[in-house]
Amino acid sequence: MHAALKAVLDLLSNEKESFSSAQRLLRENGFDRVMNARKISDKHFLVFFVKNNQTEARLGIVVAKRVLALATARNRAKRKIRETFRRHSIRKMGLDIVVMIKPAFANLKAECEPQDLSRLLTQLEQRWAE
Repeated sequence: MHAALKAVLDLLSNEKESFSSAQRLLRENGFDRVMNARKISDKHFLVFFVKNNQTEARLGIVVAKRVLALATARNRAKRKIRETFRRHSIRKMGLDIVVMIKPAFANLKAECEPQDLSRLLTQLEQRWAE
């Protein structure tokens, strides 16, 4: 799809997709607590998670400089992770989630969408629902 057409379609969509400050997991809000909790992983991502006492999920992102050396690549990866989180239904669950990028992620093309992360979030959602 052409980028301009995609931008117009995004503007016309009815669903508001934002990443509010309430959905951000900050260090003083227990970032380290989540990193010591349960985790699931695949080739590209490591996802830590723990229950929080809120109605919505909060997201933290870890992208090491040694994995993606360029700041533009790190920022692009974080944008894609936030977009995947916003569009996934897991954001309605009471979880704190930290997504860490593994070195294999650097081998992906810049245009590639992180479907692996979406699959991991779905697995996490199913595991949490049980």
